[in-house]
Order: sequence, then C-alpha cells, then structure tokens
Amino acid sequence: LLCLFKVILGFMPVEKFDIQGETHYELVEIRNASGIGKGEKLYRIDEKKAEEKIINKCPYVKSVKIKQKFPNTVIFVIEERESGWYIQVGENFYGLDYDLRILNQTYQEEEFIERGLTKLTLPELESGIVGELPRFASQDEQLLTETLEIVEAFRSHEIKSRLTGLDIS
Repeated sequence: LLCLFKVILGFMPVEKFDIQGETHYELVEIRNASGIGKGEKLYRIDEKKAEEKIINKCPYVKSVKIKQKFPNTVIFVIEERESGWYIQVGENFYGLDYDLRILNQTYQEEEFIERGLTKLTLPELESGIVGELPRFASQDEQLLTETLEIVEAFRSHEIKSRLTGLDIS
C-alpha cells in the first residue's frame, strides 16, 4: 500500500512551494535556484541536485533539505549561515559567516557596523567572491588554516561581543 501511495504521489505535478526556516531569500529565489518548475512531476525531481544548486546559488544557505508534501507541494527546509565578520578588499566590503565564507558585498561599511559585525583585517587578500572563502594573495594552505583557527578562537570566546575589529594580518 505504501509503495502504491509513493507511485501515485510521484505522478502528481508540483503546484505549490513552501519554505521552512528563517531565510534572507524570497520563495521565488529559492525555487528558481533549485531548478524545480511548477508542473514538474514529483518523481522527476532530483532532490540532491536541486539542493546542491540552492547551496551554490544562495550563499546564506548553509544546508537545505527538499521534502514533498502530498498531493503537490515541494517544501524547502532551510538552515542559514550566520553573519559574524566583515572585511574590506579595495573599495568593497564583504560580510562573512563564522567560517569566513563570503555572504554578501557592498560599498557601504555602515551596513555591517549597524549590524554589530566585527571588522577583520586578514593577511593580504587577492579577491573576494560571494559564496566563497576570501582568496589570499599567498597560496599557502597553512595560512588559511591558521587564520581560521584564530578566528574560531575569538568567535567562541565571550570577548567577541565586545570586539569592533580584529587584525590578524
């Protein structure tokens, strides 16, 4: 009986989408990033591939699980990254999560100051691309590892809430 139910469910076309969890993104942004279209048959959805697409296109998304709800709904269960730091590269400012992944870019430092984020001064940076780790001018892998360890030590310490800047260059 359960198998029959799954077969019937699989042939239903997707008509609705929903999000569970707090997110910076609108439902349409998540849906478009997933590649799942309205009218698509539930059995044709490659959930793992759609989840990977969302994570690659939506930098704030830390993890996503796609669920199907009878008869025709796709639910995106989202866990987001938390902003914790920001950096400056040239004229640009980048918001970072606690693992140093770049979440967003702006020309206005005030946005980060108002949110209470700590400014990091890192070893010389080559570039910053939203969704990725900052690229250090030095390709030394140990430099990245040590930088992450220092940042993690401050993150988990109570002093983090009182810091306005941290220079680890």
